[in-house]
Amino acid sequence: VTAINKWYLAGILLPLVKGRFKIAFQRLKTNWGGYSPKRKLDSKCYSPSDLINAFSEFKVLKKRGYSIAFPAWYQDNLRSKLGNLYNTLWKMDVVLNRTPLWSKGEYILMVLQHR
Repeated sequence: VTAINKWYLAGILLPLVKGRFKIAFQRLKTNWGGYSPKRKLDSKCYSPSDLINAFSEFKVLKKRGYSIAFPAWYQDNLRSKLGNLYNTLWKMDVVLNRTPLWSKGEYILMVLQHR
């Protein structure tokens, strides 16, 4: 199961730093408007606990967060600007997945097995 994470830490903190308070907390609402600032696409972001509760008859075999420190897909324009730091951020994601911060990335992946 994969989902867009409700608790994407960088998605909250970076807009706050820029003074974009309305954008910072969009994912926490019942309906999220999606990635486009110009075209709203009603959708929902899920937390890891939302997924665990929704699939309670399954055992979690593996869990992973993506884009915890590494830029999300829509920030690919940063690749050339970040240079070697880009690869370092990916390595940081690998390390952060071994901590409670695994659940604060842009995306959540859980491998489940029926009990």
